[in-house]
Amino acid sequence: MRSNTAQHWDIFCRIVDNFGDIGICWRLSQQLAAEHDLHIRLFIDNLETAKKIIPSLNPQVPTQIINNVEISIYPNQNYKIKPAKVALETFSCGLPEEYINTLTDETTWINLEYLSAEPWVEDFHLVSSNNTKIKRHFYFPGFTITTGGLIRENEIIETNQNIAGNPSRISNFFNKLKLSHHETSTNALNISLFGYPQAPIEQILNCMADA
Repeated sequence: MRSNTAQHWDIFCRIVDNFGDIGICWRLSQQLAAEHDLHIRLFIDNLETAKKIIPSLNPQVPTQIINNVEISIYPNQNYKIKPAKVALETFSCGLPEEYINTLTDETTWINLEYLSAEPWVEDFHLVSSNNTKIKRHFYFPGFTITTGGLIRENEIIETNQNIAGNPSRISNFFNKLKLSHHETSTNALNISLFGYPQAPIEQILNCMADA
């Protein structure tokens, strides 16, 4: 059970396309609550779409708690809330104007950017902007020690290994995704690939086949 002294964080998410934005925000929110004992308020602008990622979410309820995360509809200009210790703006979605107007130095404003392997990310990670009332700090996830790293739960490697070594759990996983799964040789490689329709995936598939 969360301590009454748990630090409060507000996370703001606008769903732009597909489910990358809400997927990352929901995963991060749960991890911060479960592993760091934080009180998380996750503000989402489209609860109907979010329900596809969070099945137990009720779009008709403006505020609800799921997996120790408080989920609320994105506040409008007339919806006044007290800012948390940390305000996490995701992917430059913009904080509500009323929220910004009530910010003080007691709140740390962070903008979580998209994951990138490009070298320029290292120069912009943890850079702060002074053109706002409160400094806005930019956080860039990445693959080097001078970036923000990756979202990874403490037990994810152990969990994945347990699934990979258990045929019944593998079948259950595929069934949940409504995908067929056939037992193959131990040399077979199952790959989960996400891409936009215009992505040139044929090239990478050919490279994998040749390898």
